Amino acid sequence: MYNPLGLVKKVIEQLGRFHRPTTQDGKEVWTNDIQRQVVPFDHKTTIAEFCYADRSVIQKAIDSALKNRIKWNMLPVEQRANIFLKV
Repeated sequence: MYNPLGLVKKVIEQLGRFHRPTTQDGKEVWTNDIQRQVVPFDHKTTIAEFCYADRSVIQKAIDSALKNRIKWNMLPVEQRANIFLKV
């Protein structure tokens, strides 16, 4: 019998929970506000935890994006596409 929750729990047991910081200007940024991602069909089971960005983190990311906009626009389309595919 197909048991999706059993499969999810087995993966979590083998790999552990996924912990992820925010990323800003290519660097990891850890915050104190940790959010959790639950299994859609079982909200008691957490599969990931991630850092939630506050106003200052978001503002720094915006400033960084604006600063690097010209460099980004100079990259060939293929290179930009590869960056998106990697993410």
